Amino acid sequence: MSVRSARRCHLKRSPTFPVFLACILAVSSLPALAQSPLELGIDRSNLTKASESTQQRTIEGIRSLHAKWFRDVLAAAGKPEALDKFVNEVRLVKQNNLKMVVNVLPSYLDYDEPFANAGDDFKKICGWSGGDGKLSQINLTKFTQHLRAVLDAVKAANLSIDAFEIGNEFDTTCYDADVPVGHQASEIEIETWLRGYGEFLKAAALVIRDPNYDELGRGKPLWVTEWGFLSKSSFPTPNHESLDRGIQEIIDTFASLAPSIPLGPIMFYRYDVWLTDETGQLLPQASILSKYGAKH
Repeated sequence: MSVRSARRCHLKRSPTFPVFLACILAVSSLPALAQSPLELGIDRSNLTKASESTQQRTIEGIRSLHAKWFRDVLAAAGKPEALDKFVNEVRLVKQNNLKMVVNVLPSYLDYDEPFANAGDDFKKICGWSGGDGKLSQINLTKFTQHLRAVLDAVKAANLSIDAFEIGNEFDTTCYDADVPVGHQASEIEIETWLRGYGEFLKAAALVIRDPNYDELGRGKPLWVTEWGFLSKSSFPTPNHESLDRGIQEIIDTFASLAPSIPLGPIMFYRYDVWLTDETGQLLPQASILSKYGAKH
């Protein structure tokens, strides 16, 4: 079944700037050999929360960079208008001839109690104030009901999703309160965390594998490589390397690894943070990805 690999990939040559690289195994409705091994993908997380005009401008901008894949989060839609926005996003992706991988995650709506660690202290560590829940305490009945509601809406609109990534970076700092920040995890905490994660993976997989959703991901496993940089303040580097050079170096590294490692689509994280300014205009470094995407 499709899960994010527990292991982290590493680059053949070490860059002189902070970079993250994650290997993902997703379920795809596409034939296993239908994709070029290094198709360009671009993430724009939480675009479902944006206005329809922002959704359209973003999807068209990503397509203009010759990307073949688009990635966003799929979580419970608390209101009908939120569900409508997700369906609209899928529609725009398909209208722009992109393939879509959705990151299936639990939402605060899938818990019976508010997150206890929400607040300023959590924001200082993780960047947002909403807190995180315990994987062991996800209400799986709520979660599967919400997931089915989203998939039913996509199906009713006669749309499709090309691949599902179940789970994300469920580390023990910002993504799972089963292991509180501030001490080394005990064996019992790790066991609780992993059991909760396993039950979540199983519940999501059973919904996605339901015959009612044949066109929504019942296919071959698909490797996806998510990559990006950790901080804009890292550029220029102490060796005077620019962000442009950093992007190019990572792409060149992927090309050298591709003959021996199943990288799949290379999914850049993320569009609005690294490739556009505050007005949504593309920045110069976006041209490097565009040149790459045009060749693949």
